[in-house]
Amino acid sequence: SGKSNLVRFLCENTTALQHYLPDASRPTVLVAVDLYDLPSDNLDNLYRTILHAFYWVRERLAPPLAKIATEEDVKNLLRCGVMVSEHDCLRMNA
Repeated sequence: SGKSNLVRFLCENTTALQHYLPDASRPTVLVAVDLYDLPSDNLDNLYRTILHAFYWVRERLAPPLAKIATEEDVKNLLRCGVMVSEHDCLRMNA
């Protein structure tokens, strides 16, 4: 639990790392990927988990990357047969 809390804190508060980053002038976004509860141990689930982690931090990404993260996550959900809200689809087409 302590390690998870530290990783979550660092991902949400990247200013805490600025002193340690080599090029502090470039924006940094850390993406936490929770591998503890993977539904299975195949590469497809790992890929989907990583993709979804980028979706969750999309608001901290540069707009072109945020758009890609949203589009790819929604495409993946549709491919898996998961219900996607109209709001997500509208955001994807924006």
